[in-house]
Amino acid sequence: MSFKNAFKAIFISYYNGKPIRAKYLRKLAYRENVNFNKLLKAVMEKGLDLVP
Repeated sequence: MSFKNAFKAIFISYYNGKPIRAKYLRKLAYRENVNFNKLLKAVMEKGLDLVP
């Protein structure tokens, strides 16, 4: 339940070839109890592509 776990899940799905959607980020933020906006900002800073 942390930002680190949320980011780990994002990277695992990204490197497995799954597209990263905002809906997935929202679900993940809720599950890990982190702020969605902070998670989205961190993903954008890392340069991962989001799919609409």
